[in-house]
This record gives sequence, structure tokens and C-alpha cells, in this order.
Amino acid sequence: MPTFTLSPGEVLTYTDPAPDVAAYLERVRMAAADPRVGGDDMFSLIYNVDNPIMDMDVIPGRGAVTPAVMANPIYHVMDDSLEQKEIQQSSFANGKV
Repeated sequence: MPTFTLSPGEVLTYTDPAPDVAAYLERVRMAAADPRVGGDDMFSLIYNVDNPIMDMDVIPGRGAVTPAVMANPIYHVMDDSLEQKEIQQSSFANGKV
């Protein structure tokens, strides 16, 4: 089973995702590791209509987080990746890197 360590140190374990979800998660991870990708870009990537874990029925043209999405550990991996990107950019902007 894959694991991911969230920012606060909690280890998240999840089952192997479906191929489309695994591919999208890899896109998010690659973007998170790329210093050229900003927080706004990460946000757009995660809440995109192409993200297979988002609910597309709530907000037309945008992925929405519903209770079912919140229950999916992959969402928390993606959200934490966004948080880390924003922290990284904030630290860089404030000269802490």
C-alpha cells in the first residue's frame, strides 16, 4: 500500500489508485516538485475538471470537494502537496530559503 507523509507528520496509507487517478496524482506530485510551478497553478491543477477524484456535478466547469471527495485519502495527498507548495513559495518570497 502506498503511503504519504502529510505536513504535520501524519502518515497516510491508501490503496493503489485506479490508473487514471494514479496518473493524475503523479502530475500533481511532479508539479509540486517543480520550482517553476506556482501555488495558483497547483490549485488549478488540483481543482480542475480533469482531476478524476473531484465531483464534477456541483460546480459546472470546476471540480468540487464533497464529503465523498474528502473521504478519499488521495485528496489529502493532493491538498497537502498544494499546502507545501504555498509554504515553499512563501518562504522563498520572504527570503527564508
